[in-house]
Amino acid sequence: ASGTSMTLTLPTTGNTIYVTLWSTVNGNSVSNSYTYTEATLLPATMSTPTNGSTLSGAATTFTWNANASVGPFYIWVGSTAGGNDLGNAGVVSGSSMTLNLPTNGNTIYVTLWSTLNGAGVSSSYTYTEATLLPATMSTPTSGSTLSGAATTFTWSSNGSTGPFYIWVGSTPGGLDLGNAGVASGSSMTLNLPTNGNTIYVTLWSTLNGAQVSKSYTYTEASLLPATMSTPTNGSTLTGPTTTFTWSSNGSTGPFYIWVGSTPGGLDLGNAGVASGSSMTLNLPTTGATVYVTLWSTLNGNLVSNSYSYTEATQVPAAITSPASGSTLTGASTTFTWSANGSTGPYYIWVGSTPGGLDLGNLGVADGTTSLTAVLPTDGNPVYVTLWSTLNGNQVSTAVAYNGGVLPSVKKPVVPANKSTMQLAPKSKK
Repeated sequence: ASGTSMTLTLPTTGNTIYVTLWSTVNGNSVSNSYTYTEATLLPATMSTPTNGSTLSGAATTFTWNANASVGPFYIWVGSTAGGNDLGNAGVVSGSSMTLNLPTNGNTIYVTLWSTLNGAGVSSSYTYTEATLLPATMSTPTSGSTLSGAATTFTWSSNGSTGPFYIWVGSTPGGLDLGNAGVASGSSMTLNLPTNGNTIYVTLWSTLNGAQVSKSYTYTEASLLPATMSTPTNGSTLTGPTTTFTWSSNGSTGPFYIWVGSTPGGLDLGNAGVASGSSMTLNLPTTGATVYVTLWSTLNGNLVSNSYSYTEATQVPAAITSPASGSTLTGASTTFTWSANGSTGPYYIWVGSTPGGLDLGNLGVADGTTSLTAVLPTDGNPVYVTLWSTLNGNQVSTAVAYNGGVLPSVKKPVVPANKSTMQLAPKSKK
């Protein structure tokens, strides 16, 4: 070297080295000696994740400082120190690398390789894998009773990925009641039976490339057929017009009501379709037992509840005055009566014999409860028949005056020839 400087490449191992500088003085080679400590240059060192830390998931980005080393850079990942059974990644010329690692919570060993002074060098690190779990059900709470047929299941992925599946079975791990998927979100709504039975739900997800599952048990909702609210079962009805009301209890319409003279019969009525919660029917009023069946739909099937009632006992209109058996006091007599649940038109027959009308055929009086008649005053017996309408039929009751005696009659009389019920001219009152 003829100048005053020279550049050399020296080891960087931190050792002591000795330097001799030679020159020529008066034709002779002369020297000076010096000692130095080599630079201490390091292999590439990991910046993140921090050595000894727990990883946060499967995908982990490793970053490093080269520290005067050069690439190519390699990362070995092993289940033992210095091993690479879990990963051997490279060649990388930059300063970061992303690897997908197991998530079983185990200790893993990472070796970062670089090149220093032409030789491959390494630095070693240890980490704890992330502990990721299969997806777990958030709602409904395991062991709870479901509130209805439509149930929304929600879950937390816990680091697992979709596709997600839900199996529903009558036995653990079964799917005879449902196999729903693929769902990429975190919720799914299923329609389940409502028989109050125990059901078994399996939630499937994917973790580390494998399908994993969690199991849960629930009690189905106990939904019932519609039940009658009013009238009270076993009660006596108050009239021909009866309003039935019911509670659906989770069942749905259409709703039907059968009314019969025998259990489950419908000879007295078959009413529907009703989508609400009440229905008004006109029923007989003979005091007999009637059987009512309320139909609704539950889990796609027609289901029923049965009830029995006593019909209202309504009787024909009956004369209240003059009192039967009394003696009339004059020609003009006003007859008054109680409707007793019957309706008009009302007719009064007056005869000299029981059931006769030779002395008068009076009516129609609709909406009134009295009629005035002009009767003979010869003291002979007078027989009065009062006609009214009950359950669509014309029925009668009879009274007698002036010593007349009526035969024993156990039930209302219905006329054989209803043509005689025509309205009499007013001039004959």
